Amino acid sequence: MSGFIANSNTMVEIEQIVNNGFFPDIDLCHFRAVMAVENRVTSEQMRQAIIDAMLPINSELKSWQENSQVQYLADVPSEHYGDQTRLEHLYRAALFNRARGLLLERYCIESVQSDHDRIGKMDNPANECFRRSRQALRSLLGTPRITVELI
Repeated sequence: MSGFIANSNTMVEIEQIVNNGFFPDIDLCHFRAVMAVENRVTSEQMRQAIIDAMLPINSELKSWQENSQVQYLADVPSEHYGDQTRLEHLYRAALFNRARGLLLERYCIESVQSDHDRIGKMDNPANECFRRSRQALRSLLGTPRITVELI
């Protein structure tokens, strides 16, 4: 009698993108899971999109980081949700949404069926991701999402 025994000792290598020291490092597997990125998008493509998103976001937050006078984002006083602070969550939301938007633009990772489902909608998925990223950044900075002025 023959049989097949699956080996459950497979090691999954955790791929980290090291951030600037203040902001948290990014786990590619976590990004793929949270943002529902298809397996046909390679780790290299995800890494490039995350770094391309990280640079302008970190640049935009540079003066806020310097004014915080702490060593890590996790040290900035904020509410805790699960194993991360509100500010860490907002940072990741800004970064992840911007990176997903870049992937959508570059590699058209949405299926053909979802394109048909979107007919008649004004925003494309990439723009929606960029909007969510901008909202998370504004929340992190404590600035209003919109300014309205009467003329």
